Amino acid sequence: MLKSLSKLAALLALSSGFICAKDIYFVNKVLIAQQSQEGKKVGTYVQKEVNAFQEEIQSKQKELAGMQEALNKKAAVLSKEAREQEKNKIAQKQKKIERELADREESLKSNIETQNKALSEKIDKAISAVCKRDKWPTVMDSNLPFVYNVDPEMDRSSVIVKELDAQLGTTKKASTKPIIKSA
Repeated sequence: MLKSLSKLAALLALSSGFICAKDIYFVNKVLIAQQSQEGKKVGTYVQKEVNAFQEEIQSKQKELAGMQEALNKKAAVLSKEAREQEKNKIAQKQKKIERELADREESLKSNIETQNKALSEKIDKAISAVCKRDKWPTVMDSNLPFVYNVDPEMDRSSVIVKELDAQLGTTKKASTKPIIKSA
């Protein structure tokens, strides 16, 4: 809420002429997240987690398909009651798998959200540090809905990427360790 109010205040100050255009710098937090070593690390970690989840889904689908195929092969020799029992087992297994995958998906979403929030906080800290150090009076994210054009000379995203990497002591090679370990 406080961030929204500060963005609104910046917009109002800009639109009312209290701030001169030369006093405004822009950063692109998405670009910073993509180009910084920490952002690359988070991206790699998230992609690995998503890939593992997709493999898990495929494995469960194969398991169910195998059970259905086995039932289809022996259906001719099974009694009607036995076929119904096998169908019920498959249906129960499918429901159990669906619940497990839904829980896993929710956990994955939460973990990704936590990773992204931690990265965003680190980017915000780097932006604040550069603003204080370089005495930037006003900084806005160029991804905000009301920003239509940013002069490349006013974009300071590369400065923030360098600051973030320096603060975290990261090197050129991105590690795949997450910011926050998953449960």
